[in-house]
Order: sequence, then structure tokens, then C-alpha cells
Amino acid sequence: MPKIPVLVATALLAITVQWPAGAAVLTTPDIAYTRMQLPNGLTLIVHEDHKAPIVALSVYYHVGSKNEPQGRSGFAHLFEHLMFQGSENHADEYFLPFELVGATDMNGTTWLDRTNYFETVPTTALDMALWMESDRMGHLLGAIGQKQLDEQRGVVQNEKRQGENQPYGRVFTILQANVFPANHPYHHTTIGSMQDLNAAALNDVKNWFREYYGAANATIVLAGDITPAQARAKVMRYFSDIAAGPRLRRPQPWVAARTVSSRVVMPDKVPLVRIYRAWNVPQLGTTDLLRLQLAARALGGGKTSRLYQRLVYRDKLANRVSAGTMAFEMASMFLIQVDVRKGIDPLRVEAALNDELAHFLKQGPNQDELQRARMGALASFTRGIEKVGGFAGKAKVLAEGQVYRQDPGAYRKDFVILNTATPGQVRSTAKRWLGQGDFTLVVEPNPDVQAAATAYAKLQKGLPAARTGVTFIADPVASYQTGARSVNRGQGVPIVTRFPDLSFPILQRVRLANGIPVVLAERHAVPLVQVELLFDGGYAADQGHKLGTSRFAMSMLDEGTSSMDSVQLAQRLERLGARLRTGSSLDASTIYLSTLQSELQPALQLLADVARNPAFRQVDIERVRQQVLARIAQEQARPVSMALRTLPPLLYGKGHPYAIPFTGSGTEASVKAMRRGDLLAYQAAVLRPDNVQILISGDTTLAKILPQLERAFSSWEVHSQVPLHKQLTKVKRPAVPRVFLIDHPGSAQSIIFAGVLAPSTRDSRSLAIDTMNQAFGGSFTSRLNMNLREDKHWAYGSFSFAQNAQGQRLFVLYAPVQTDKTAASVAELLRESRELIGKRPLSTAEIEKVKLSQIRSLPGDYETGADVLSAMAGIVQYGRADDYVQNLRRNIQALDDGSIQAAVREVVQPSHYTWVIVGDLSKIEKPVRKLGLGEVKVIDTSGRVLR
Repeated sequence: MPKIPVLVATALLAITVQWPAGAAVLTTPDIAYTRMQLPNGLTLIVHEDHKAPIVALSVYYHVGSKNEPQGRSGFAHLFEHLMFQGSENHADEYFLPFELVGATDMNGTTWLDRTNYFETVPTTALDMALWMESDRMGHLLGAIGQKQLDEQRGVVQNEKRQGENQPYGRVFTILQANVFPANHPYHHTTIGSMQDLNAAALNDVKNWFREYYGAANATIVLAGDITPAQARAKVMRYFSDIAAGPRLRRPQPWVAARTVSSRVVMPDKVPLVRIYRAWNVPQLGTTDLLRLQLAARALGGGKTSRLYQRLVYRDKLANRVSAGTMAFEMASMFLIQVDVRKGIDPLRVEAALNDELAHFLKQGPNQDELQRARMGALASFTRGIEKVGGFAGKAKVLAEGQVYRQDPGAYRKDFVILNTATPGQVRSTAKRWLGQGDFTLVVEPNPDVQAAATAYAKLQKGLPAARTGVTFIADPVASYQTGARSVNRGQGVPIVTRFPDLSFPILQRVRLANGIPVVLAERHAVPLVQVELLFDGGYAADQGHKLGTSRFAMSMLDEGTSSMDSVQLAQRLERLGARLRTGSSLDASTIYLSTLQSELQPALQLLADVARNPAFRQVDIERVRQQVLARIAQEQARPVSMALRTLPPLLYGKGHPYAIPFTGSGTEASVKAMRRGDLLAYQAAVLRPDNVQILISGDTTLAKILPQLERAFSSWEVHSQVPLHKQLTKVKRPAVPRVFLIDHPGSAQSIIFAGVLAPSTRDSRSLAIDTMNQAFGGSFTSRLNMNLREDKHWAYGSFSFAQNAQGQRLFVLYAPVQTDKTAASVAELLRESRELIGKRPLSTAEIEKVKLSQIRSLPGDYETGADVLSAMAGIVQYGRADDYVQNLRRNIQALDDGSIQAAVREVVQPSHYTWVIVGDLSKIEKPVRKLGLGEVKVIDTSGRVLR
């Protein structure tokens, strides 16, 4: 085997930051790595993390939508889809071998500068994963023909329709085209235009692959249960014979800074006015961009930020405001977003925004704002790297450092800059880049669908499409050599025969002095502790109260306590680098805390104060009321949430605790009628020490945390006896199918829901039902998805799911489909359901595939502390044994074909389906009625029958 040059081998480092007296001290864990390069130019980066028997494999190709030629926008993303169509030596769905070995965190994404593919697999399945990745890198073109191109073109176009069918879904088409000049590579969106997608030809596919998918343009990261020596040998074996590809050049930075302000008003089918303000700012890796990130946190990073304080709290002009940077290789974007309160003139909002921004550019942030911003950045980084792979894990950090900056450890330099920036430096940087050249986009509601569509088309038509003027610099890498083939690909995908066992922490139980149960699972991989106060409550506890009470009350908990207002609370959390979330689900209300282990004691005191002493101040109630009303308006404008609001009441029937919008938001009338007394009543019924369990996962022990919990919670006493109303009576299924249509004029897609009630999650058949669902519609290669996405390409995805519940579960078939295929898609869902219980039951092979995937994915499913905490919540809520997770393998193996078929018969009953279809009724109503499914009614988003 040829010797591979090792370019960098780093030791484990730690960045320790000491700020002024009273500020927290935070040591940021480093990611040790070894970097090497194969003779063909492929870069390999290896990080060891042996906390679980899994390895994250991430492959980055240094090509994105910025590389697309004129007339081929969207092609980089289309090609990403084609990479999942199989390869010359694997003529089948790419996902299939990975499902069989239990891969987790598997996906591919395309962005302006890169395309990446990633998966996390059991350690013993790494050879299979490397074989698959190398086969599509080196042996793709023979497997891609016109059929595959047309199929994925249809899938991508439906992905585009699905995105643009959402409120504000077309914003970035206008934003990028106005912010960046016509000859800039960032002038167009990654999804591209329908016209260009239709123009993509098979020769484009071949040329793109040959140009950009060579080994020398790729970076592979292996992070997890592997050593550099093992990684080197395996990658050499599978990738060394792949051609380097042409020598590519890197684009020079091109910020395209603007000197003139401009604005566009875009009428659209949206519920509320939204303002976007954007500036072109420097590219990744620059000191100025990092200082602008600090400025963004100070300006719009949460409740304590300048803009939030001014627009939301003081002037009451907005429901929400945020600021941030979108960092790219050639240039970046600084973006402020404001959701305007209903009835407020947007010009007033812009005037206040301009005034507050001017103050900031003149004064800059203060030292406390900077300290809180730095702590937030470092704490977020620590949370992100608990995972080895996925969208934000260690593999991503190392890969992007290498791809964009030729340095896997580039984040270290970033933290040095962040941690040493002064208020004066941040102010001068913000003034330099945000002092001129902004672009403002105002999206305004327009109920006239045709007028909105015409206005959008006019805006698009006015955008220039030229693509010239990009300057490149030479890639400094030396010439490459291709090694001899060392794998006999004719033998097919390597068979994996051994799989690691799951390692799940033993649950430790204890009670506080006042009787509160405590459950702890130790996880010491990163210095984080996660705590959840789990209350029996949830949306279902709205029974007998105003709809939306649970979610409203829980959202008020982080708005302040008897000793702190919401801003003071948020500031204290920021100084600790802690995150606090309060909320409800169907059956539970929760208060969640994520904190650095070093700050656990003060964070627990804040958690206890929030749980025990909510203030429910009237001024905060009124502000939150406006935010909830805005949320309901958004839900009634989004097709999926329209269906989730209307389907449960139709299935469960009036008076049932679950006969509510499953968003938990309530109705406009109920929220307007909400009073402080309603919130206090919910607190008395739900937020009580005799109705809570404390769940803990992370870097602590019972001996360490128990005294801290006693100090925070042991004096909490029950002061009143208020019954919790939640009567989970059993509901009969409707005798005949029913169809409900909701009009969404001008919609490019229809959302199809078919719902039926299934047994509770607590039912002994729950595991069999979940296994059945995986085969039917719960995985990529399930029947529903393979039909509507991969075979017919009428949808971006089609699935089924079962909502966890203490009572009967909601089982739903779900498909967002192109409008002209609505009736045909309904017919297909019905046919698939009938055949599942009739002439084409699940085969032994289908069942076995799912069972193997479920068992083999267990190590990856419980990689993080959050994963463990979620499992603990399931154990507590659904009465499972403490060793439920440890016994999952045995229990899944014990499922036989008979128990799965019984689950099918119990759940999949098309003769009892309730259909909710959201779409443009002028185009879909007649075809749907012709199907003869059952009685058809047209309803509005509140469920009121219109005809």
C-alpha cells in the first residue's frame, strides 16, 4: 500500500476563556483530528470518539449552486438527488443497504458553495458505507440515464413547489437577486427555476460529474469509533483508484458591497407583513464577519437584544425580530427579519429599526452584551459537537474548515477572534458594513391570489440573469496519481454480518425530600447537563378550559418570575450559556434546561424559579397574546398546519381532550378571551410538585446533583387541590369514509391527509404498530414513498406516522403532491392501503428489513444526552420499564409476521379513513369528488362546513 502523507496531526486542545469578575469561565472542548491526503488528491480527516460504537461518514464536494452555468440554475441540487439513484455496481435505491444496517443521520444537501452527503453507521458497517460512497464517486455515470434524470427532476420540482407553497417561501429568490449583482454566482437560489430544471439534459449530468466529482475535489471526514490507522487503510482500499478529476480553481472573495440603499415591496399570500433588511458582508474566515456575528447577537439575538427590546417590548410594533449572518465562501449576508404586528404601518417599523440601528452604529455594544454573545456562541458550539455526524456534529465542523479554509481546525481561530473582540472593534466593523448599501424587502398580505402571482412574476421578470465576471485563483495542490484498483466491485456491496450492542445508561431513581421523583442517566461525553421537568398536562389538559391554555400558560413561564422580568431572566441565562425551553405537547407540559456542567447550580436555581414562581404579568400576557394570534394566522396560512388544526377534531369528536388543533395554539377567539386567571388556574392544576418528575441526562452524578436539586426544589409544596381534567374516553371510528376539502387558492401543491385512530402508545401492540408503519410509510424505502416519490415523482415525499399519545393515537397518511396529481395521488394512497390489508400484505422480507434497521440503528439513536432524555420521557409517560431501551433489541426480534399483520389490520382501515385535503379547489374538487370516496364537504380552517 502506498504511503499516504499525513499533513496535520493535532492533539486535544482546550480553549479557556476568563472574562471579567462575575462572568462565567468556559472551557471549550476541542476536536482532535488527523488529516491526510491520498495520492489522487482526496483529503481524509479522522476524529476519534469512542463514546458509542458508531462512525459518522461525511463526504463534501467543493461544488454548489455558485458553479452552475447560465441557464442551469438548480442543477447542483438536482445532481445531488441523482447521486441517490444507485451506481454502476449497485443498481438499486442508495438508501436500502443503509437501512439494513441501521444508519442514522443520513442525508445529502446542496448549498451555494458545496454539496455534502453524510450518514452515521454502526462501526462494523463502515466498510459497506465506504464502498457505497466510493462507488458513486467513481462509478456513477453508467447508472444514470434519461429515466433517472426525469424522475429526480420531478422530485426536485415538487420540492420547489413545496417550499414556495409556504408563506414567505419565495423570499430568497427576490432577496438574492437584489442583494447580489447579476454576474455574481450568488445571484440565484440553490433550488433554481422551473425553466432551468426543465432544460437540464443528460449531457449536463455527465459533464457536471466529470468536472466536479473527482477525488481531488472531495473531502471525507470519519468521526467516531475508529482510529486514524484504520481509517487510512479503509479509505485507501475503496477510494485510491478513483480519478482525481480536472484541476479546479477557487473563486476569489467577491463581497459585492453595496453603496446605495434600495427596497422592494412584494405582495404575497401571507398572513402578516414581514420586513427583511439585508447587507452584503465579508466571507467566511474573516475577522470582520466574526465581529458582525457578535453584532448580530447584540442587535437581534433574542429577547435581550436591542431590536427586540425596541420593536417588541417598548414600541410594540413587532411580534418577533431576529438578526444573523449567512456565511458563505465568496461573500456573506447580514440579515434582519421583523414580523410586524397586525394593523401596524410597516413604515413605522422601518423608522424604529433605522433609529435603533443608528444608535447601535454610533455607540456599539457594551461589554456585558459581548460577554453574553460570546458565551452563547461557545455554548452552542459545545452542544453541537456532542454528535459525531448529522447536520451540526463534529464531522461537519472539520469538513467545512477544510473545504472552505484548508484548515479543519479553523473554528479555533474563530473563537480567538470572538473572545478577544472589543466593543469598539465590533462597533467600527458594524459601522463599516451596515452603515450603507442595505436592501429592504417588505412582504405584504394580498388576498388576491392572481394579483400576488402576477406581482411575483413581474419581480422575477425584472431580474437580470447574466452570469459572467467571476475571478478564480489557482488551487495550490500538487499533481495527483491514481492507485491500483484494490476492490473487486463485481462482488457487490459488502455484506455486514456483525453489529455492535447498544450501550444505554442505567437509570438511577431517587426522591427529593418533598417526594418529587428524580431519574438520572449519566452521560459524560461533553460537559453538558440536560434537565427536564415533566408534568402531566399538555394540550389535552385544555379540556374544560379555553383552547390553547396549556401552550399559552407554558409559553409565559420564561416571561419572568416574581423576582425577575423576562429580560433579566434571559440575561442571566445568556451569561450562563444556558438554554431554557418551556412548552407543551399533546399529553405533557415541560420545562427544559440545557446547561454547561460548570454552571449547573445557578442554572438549576433559575429553573426552579421559573417553575415555582411565574409572574404572569399583564403586560407580558398582552405581548404574548399578540404573538400567539400571529402564530395562529401563520398556521392558517400553511397547508400542513391547516390539516393538523382540522383533522383531530374531526376524528376524536366534540368534547374529547384530543379534539383540538394539534398545534396546541387554540383558536383566535379563545386566545383573545384568555385571562390571567386562566393561566393561574392551569398553574394550580398542572405546575405542582405532586405532578412532576425531574429527568436528568448528562455530565453529572447523583451524588453531585442531588444536593443541588434539594436546595432548588425541596421546599416546593402543594398549596391547593385542583383536579386535572383529562378524560381520555375511547372513540369509535366513523362507519364510512369522509372527505373534507379546504380551499387554498393558487396553491402549487395539495396536502393530503388520511387519518384514522389507533391504539395508545401505552398499548402492548405499540411496538408492532411502529414496525408496521416503518414498512408502510415510515422510511425512505417504504411503500408510500417509493410509490409517490420514486416511482411517480408526484411528491417530494409521502409518508405515514403515528402520533404518540396516552389515549388513542392519530395514525396519518401524508402526501404533499403537485396539484394536477391530487386525485390520482389520493387513489394511490387508497390502493396502497387496500392492498396492504388485502392481496399484497407486507412480506417477510419487508418486515425483516424494518426489524433489522430498528435493531441496528439503536447505537446511533441514543448517541446524545438529548436522545437519552427523550427515551427517559417515554419511559415515564407510557409506563415502560426502566430497562425498556436495553430490551428493545430482544423485543423487536420477538415480533413475528403474525403480530405485524395483526397491527396492520388493527390500524390500516381505509373504509374508516377521514380525508383532509388542502389545495386549490377550483382545480382539485371535481376530480376528488369523482373518486367516490364518500361524502365530501368543504370546510374552512376552523372546521366550519361551507358546503
